[in-house]
Amino acid sequence: MVTRVGKFVGGLGQDITNIANAHATENRIAFGAAMNPTANVHVTGNAHITTTLSTGGNITGGGTYTGGGTMTTGGNIVIPDAGNIGSASDTDAIAISSGGVVAISATTASTGSDDGALTVAGGLGVAGDLGVGDDARFDSDGAIISFGVNDEITLTHVHNTGLLLEDSGGSPTLQLHDANESVSSDGSKLILTSNGVAFNMPTADGSDGQVIKTDGSGALSFTTVSTGINPATNLSSDTDCGALSGATADTTDAFGQATDDALVNLDLLVEKQNTLGIADQGALS
Repeated sequence: MVTRVGKFVGGLGQDITNIANAHATENRIAFGAAMNPTANVHVTGNAHITTTLSTGGNITGGGTYTGGGTMTTGGNIVIPDAGNIGSASDTDAIAISSGGVVAISATTASTGSDDGALTVAGGLGVAGDLGVGDDARFDSDGAIISFGVNDEITLTHVHNTGLLLEDSGGSPTLQLHDANESVSSDGSKLILTSNGVAFNMPTADGSDGQVIKTDGSGALSFTTVSTGINPATNLSSDTDCGALSGATADTTDAFGQATDDALVNLDLLVEKQNTLGIADQGALS
């Protein structure tokens, strides 16, 4: 039923029965078919707007929205569960599950910070874990990776050199397996910890032929090793061999050398007892 026909005459053509149907009491109007409108404006088919569509409420559509300009909304845009947002050539570029999980369908590889399936012009914050299925690239000289709530541990790229480990709260330490195995520095020397024992490395090189020694407290230094033994200084005292038991008379050993059964002290410098003597081995050919 069409009410207040006079309002449509001349604007809707000669036959408005199947063009516009107005609800008599609920201020609703339907365009496109003879129906009882279910919304304030019910359109069957396409609605073509050449200027601006302004709405202070919701726009709900069961079909396709096609716009040639900019759509600006002061509220939210809601798509169906497991719906997609895309372009004309890639309609499912962004998929959003019913749980809010966002998936990017593109598989474009990344060769830098400005290309790939997803690019971000500014920073990116991730509150949870970050999983990377392949390579991770830090695309600038001097790039820094910070660790800790206070960012006290940093790993900095040093151009054409390597990586710099720093600790603003103490000695930067790289642990291997656990705290008992590590490499660290106090700013003046390298500290190697093995099995829980910290060894302080020398801070200067030694001389040619010197070796590293320890002081028993973990401090390592260079020292010169003696190449020979001087009996006059190393064997200058008597060595107590203890009392001999048995006969008290002097006897000889198997080589005819005199021995003293009552020998108590053996002077390693001058004592002749118990020597093997000279054995004739014959002429060498």
